[in-house]
Amino acid sequence: MAVVAIDFGTTFSGFAFSFNHREGERGILVNKAWGNDQGYQALKTPTCLLLDTEQQFHSFGFDAKEKYAQLEGADHNRQSTFFTLQTITSDTTLTARNGKRLRAIDVFAHALRFLKDQALDVMRERTDVNFTTDDIQWVLTVPAIWQPSARQFMRDAAYKLLWDGNDEMEMLMCADGADMVFIRLGGTVDITAHHIQPDDSIHEIFRATGGAWGGGQVNLEFEMRLKSIFGEDFIDNFKNSHPSDWLDIIGDFEMKKRSTRPIEDKLTRIRLTTNFVNYYRCFVTHRNTDDIQEAIEERYPGGDVTINGDYLCLKGGIMRDMFEPAVRSIVEHIRNLLRKPQLRNVKYFFLVGGFSGSAVLQKAIRDNFKNDYRILVPAEPDMAIVKGAVMFGKTPKIIQRRISARTYGVGVNMNFIEGYHPTSKKFYTKAGTPKCRDIFSTLLTINEVVRLGESKTFTFYPVEPDQSRVTFDFYMTKSENPKYVDDKGVIPEGCSITVRSPNISKGTNRDIELKIEFGGTEIKATAIDVDSRLNVTSHVNLITRDRNEEIASLSSLSLADVDVSVP
Repeated sequence: MAVVAIDFGTTFSGFAFSFNHREGERGILVNKAWGNDQGYQALKTPTCLLLDTEQQFHSFGFDAKEKYAQLEGADHNRQSTFFTLQTITSDTTLTARNGKRLRAIDVFAHALRFLKDQALDVMRERTDVNFTTDDIQWVLTVPAIWQPSARQFMRDAAYKLLWDGNDEMEMLMCADGADMVFIRLGGTVDITAHHIQPDDSIHEIFRATGGAWGGGQVNLEFEMRLKSIFGEDFIDNFKNSHPSDWLDIIGDFEMKKRSTRPIEDKLTRIRLTTNFVNYYRCFVTHRNTDDIQEAIEERYPGGDVTINGDYLCLKGGIMRDMFEPAVRSIVEHIRNLLRKPQLRNVKYFFLVGGFSGSAVLQKAIRDNFKNDYRILVPAEPDMAIVKGAVMFGKTPKIIQRRISARTYGVGVNMNFIEGYHPTSKKFYTKAGTPKCRDIFSTLLTINEVVRLGESKTFTFYPVEPDQSRVTFDFYMTKSENPKYVDDKGVIPEGCSITVRSPNISKGTNRDIELKIEFGGTEIKATAIDVDSRLNVTSHVNLITRDRNEEIASLSSLSLADVDVSVP
């Protein structure tokens, strides 16, 4: 009956929906009532979660921030669990502001359940139809810079709520028959390149890349600036003792950094809470209320930074300096990408995401690229991702071709070759045949074109004649030609499949097929014992997003009991 897309961002989250009888972008509806109770009217809500003393869901977003501020300083506050879901790692637990640790999948599930229920409530209010989860095609977006293990946590949480998780699909917003670079600018940066076909289907022409150079880095620069003025110890102590005030300061900066004032050399005024000023008086003992002004004048005698009442006033040059590391990294990365031969026909840039609303960033991109490319920014760039995700949910086959950002393979054993294979990997079968373990058998190579619905079949054999089970463990790497599964940079994918091969009368002369089918964001792997037709299927994450950081290693998996076939 409808498609609902949830945009789960590092800083803000929201949703959009469309009924199946409505076509195009105009048929996509969004919730504009976030923060109404707090005097806002926003398209998204902060990505933060509050749990009660029993670790049960209390509130999310603006409501969570408000309630946590009300509890500040009370014992109940220290017992309540508050998460800002900005830094997700491969750890199975997350740490809240009060130091409590919870399973990541449970934290995700609380947040997603709230967003899902909110979407259903808004749809019911607008239509007077009692929609249920089963009536909806769900699409979930997550920040592309998240490591694969973190994204898998989110996927598991979504499956727990009967959702299908998909990567961000902002490119669906602007099919116009050209080669385009799509720059997703939020807390992190994700850059993709696509060719829009005459039938409006989409072909990825270069694997997506990205890095942690988004709005989150600018916020970090702001925090570092505060530490340089007021001292690192003071800022760290203030964050711990007045977390809701700190969130208010960062939230105000988050809104002000989109302004045109920095490029117009006008003052940007960031509100410092009353607790910030008072806490500074207490932290720096035996001083008076002028001390905060003195600290600023000592660091910036030229008046580039001043204080006026409760406001920290920053001149345009100071604001631009805080943008400089992120902007420089983005511009350099785009320039390097455009040197790739696959991108020689690109004519357009399309900027989406909350950070793309920054006037400083827009000016930098236009100054560097406007002579050769047309730069497009939608009216609501922070909603383009979730709207594109809705369109993807309605036409999931529109992306016909992707580029793999990893080499995928399975760990196998093969005949040992003296002088070629390392002796440390040598072992003998029961029949005395020398074998080499830990061979990386490639299924898909980095930069290889992956077409929707395409499949490959590989044939393997048991190592031992009485072996009745064959296990495939999956690995991935950025290397184009890995040799062994323990090479540097090779990590387990996190899944394995075992198929039974009961007819051991044929010894090792049994075909075990591994069929790989490529779907949207996953690889479907099916192991088949050809003789008995027994089969087992698993799904492997298809990563078409590069990472600026190394992927954290997952737990070690067992060796695969298979032998590579020889043509």
